[in-house]
Amino acid sequence: MKTNRDVCEVAEMVLYAKAHGKRTCTVSGVVFDDNIYDGRGGRCQENTRKVYEAALDKPMPGKACCAYKTYLNLLKMKNMPKVVKAYPKGAPKDAKPGDALFFSGGPKCHTCGNPVGHVGIWLGNGRMFQHTSRAGLGITQQPPTASQIYRFVGAYRLAPVEE
Repeated sequence: MKTNRDVCEVAEMVLYAKAHGKRTCTVSGVVFDDNIYDGRGGRCQENTRKVYEAALDKPMPGKACCAYKTYLNLLKMKNMPKVVKAYPKGAPKDAKPGDALFFSGGPKCHTCGNPVGHVGIWLGNGRMFQHTSRAGLGITQQPPTASQIYRFVGAYRLAPVEE
């Protein structure tokens, strides 16, 4: 059975490739491209979706153009519980490695104009796999910024936790 550990391992493989100067890499047949900024945004959603696809052999629930539509699809699914409540101005304290983190604010989605503007994957130890086009960093493992912590909406567990 695929678990959250598989999700983190894929994210770490992508981060390792970037740390060793590779602009693109392939994990489990899924191609990751560290395109820094294309003027459109949406790279966080694309790369998060790809990590789950490579790790779990299936795409994130509800094919969507953006983080907001994925978030809405997860809200509607009966077997997809929200695992971390939105703490006012708080960090994702209950997140486990492999959980998808969603953040509001920032520029609205260029495709649908909705407010959930960022998504990443919690890796644990204060680290989050994310693609930050607007900051010009591309794929990175930064901790959530103060702004992201303030805008934290919630997290979903897409794979069982393996302790």
